[in-house]
Amino acid sequence: MTRGLRIAITGDIDDGLEDLDSCLRPLCETLESIGIPMTIPIVAHAVENNPRKVVYLAEHGVEVSGHGDIHEGFAGPLEVQRQRLKKMNETFGKVLGVVPAGFRAPFLAHDENLYPALALEGFSYDSSRTSIDLLMRIREMIFRRHMSYRDPLAKIPGTLIRRVTGRGSARPYPVASGVIELPVFELDDWFFFEYERGPHITRGELSKVSDTWMAAARHLADSQSVLVLQAHPKRISPDRLRLLEDFVGRAKAEGYRFSTLVELAKLYAPPGSSRDGTPPSLSAERNHARSLSRSGGPDKE
Repeated sequence: MTRGLRIAITGDIDDGLEDLDSCLRPLCETLESIGIPMTIPIVAHAVENNPRKVVYLAEHGVEVSGHGDIHEGFAGPLEVQRQRLKKMNETFGKVLGVVPAGFRAPFLAHDENLYPALALEGFSYDSSRTSIDLLMRIREMIFRRHMSYRDPLAKIPGTLIRRVTGRGSARPYPVASGVIELPVFELDDWFFFEYERGPHITRGELSKVSDTWMAAARHLADSQSVLVLQAHPKRISPDRLRLLEDFVGRAKAEGYRFSTLVELAKLYAPPGSSRDGTPPSLSAERNHARSLSRSGGPDKE
């Protein structure tokens, strides 16, 4: 039976240093072979310095979204954030001929002014908040080698409050007029491979990551939620690509479907919204394969 949960594979590009032949090409080939889309938020500075790489991603079905003008968090006055978004869009438009429909803040760092800024600049979604799996956090407290963040006893009430109030929810929700939030799952590739207090998964243990992501999917399956995962190109490709192959195969076998963030934004747009997440030129851009689709834990790079 097909389940309602949608999964999005995402991964940010901060500096554009990913090699085309040894990193991005194998990634795109893997995505094509396993039959899923991906969303990659990219910093404007990286777009400007690496147009060939970004065009290659778009030509191979990757949705490219905004990740800031530079790789610094978004905080401060509304107008300052609007100017940064404008500058980002100007770079995308100049280099690629289209602006992104979605956004993720660098390091996921942002304040409440980001949402009205996104609305005023015409974005349809944000993916800068994190979702938590409370059941997993509680379960992992008893294991020596944990596969989730561990809350000190003093912080457990705060985690419970965050979950109950919805601030750690995986459900899409509006954050400003025409802007839907698509929370990203807190257990990203950085946590598993590089976080100082993380499990430090080796190449021979990649199935443990897949196990954890599948557990999260099952917990969310009947909750009107989305599972937005982070698999950064620089960290995943090429040496850990079999993680994606394993996870996607298992998820598809259980009936879960994969989408880009812009597709999720369209799917979860409030009734009557004037923005459906689909850029007017999307089909033409894909047909001509000349520019990116207007798109769309934590980013620790």
